[in-house]
Amino acid sequence: MAGIVLGFARENPLRESVLFGVAAGTAAAMTPGTGLCRRQDAERLYGGMISGLEPRINGEEKRP
Repeated sequence: MAGIVLGFARENPLRESVLFGVAAGTAAAMTPGTGLCRRQDAERLYGGMISGLEPRINGEEKRP
């Protein structure tokens, strides 16, 4: 949830904010025990998700 709120605070659209929330949650699951996510992990995961979706976010069709 905090990742989504941070996305909104950065003035990202809903879809990108939710993707950042997913990235932050995934990054938290990568840490041992009950540790919080590491910023660099969350940003790396988010960057990978966004780069794969960028044409769709801009409203264009992704072509091979």
